[in-house]
Amino acid sequence: MKKTYFYISVVLIIAMFFATVSCGTNNFKVYEISGTYDSTSWGTHKDEYDLSVHSYVEELSNKNTSVSFGQHTFIGTYKETTSSPKYQDKMRKYIGTNEIGEKVDFSIHVASGEIQRYAITVPPAFDKQDIAEMQHSQEECLSIAQNFIKENGPSKSNYTLYKTKCQDYVPEYNGALYVFYFCTMIDDIKTDEEIIVTVSAAAGRVEYYYASLINAIEPANIPKYDPKKIDEVVSDKIDKIYKDSGVYAYTYEISDLRMTRLEDGKYYLLYVVGMSITQTENSHPVGERVELLVQLGS
Repeated sequence: MKKTYFYISVVLIIAMFFATVSCGTNNFKVYEISGTYDSTSWGTHKDEYDLSVHSYVEELSNKNTSVSFGQHTFIGTYKETTSSPKYQDKMRKYIGTNEIGEKVDFSIHVASGEIQRYAITVPPAFDKQDIAEMQHSQEECLSIAQNFIKENGPSKSNYTLYKTKCQDYVPEYNGALYVFYFCTMIDDIKTDEEIIVTVSAAAGRVEYYYASLINAIEPANIPKYDPKKIDEVVSDKIDKIYKDSGVYAYTYEISDLRMTRLEDGKYYLLYVVGMSITQTENSHPVGERVELLVQLGS
């Protein structure tokens, strides 16, 4: 009987030990993204995950296409295919014209067959007109961009404007050019379900459209996670990169955070980290960027 109690006690102690270790360990996998740090960095960097876009040429039986998108008809010849590890991010790029003969390059999503990117080369058509009378305000251009997404974009309607860029005067466009960035949000975190729309203030139309990971994020399928534990593993990873690198001191801040989905179907948090590194006691801090990928779930 004593031996039985002894064995049971040993088993319980071992179980408690592993339970303690498990509770005290952050099991999130963290990868440093390849090529995002400076080549002269003081950190102990490793290329652990490649998120870069690769291009190659496919042998297609028909390299010419004509496809309609909203009010446009694009006619083009196949140039190359681009792909990245992001979920279903494979595009065939074409070079050609639109229905009125303007030069355009556009990309067709291989899985859906839909246009998800295009850029129109616009000639300076308004050089003899009074540009000041033709300018649309930023608010009007935003409305144009939002209506464009509503009429031509994906079925989801919850794309949120998160950034606007303005170039006051662009000679090719004879006026201002507004760039609007939209994405879906999950618990106040931006996702890589992104749409970028550029509107010419002079022409009052969309000249550039970019869509990424359309309909890729399914909120119900995202694994549950503790943000505090994620912060801990990110901090641990940064310490691992810089602690033994010989620098005098370092601090960091998260400059961007996104949720993405990769080709394995799993969800990840993508951190862009701004580092401030003091190399010696009397030196001025220098900046550096590091990008980290944290896998959610197993």
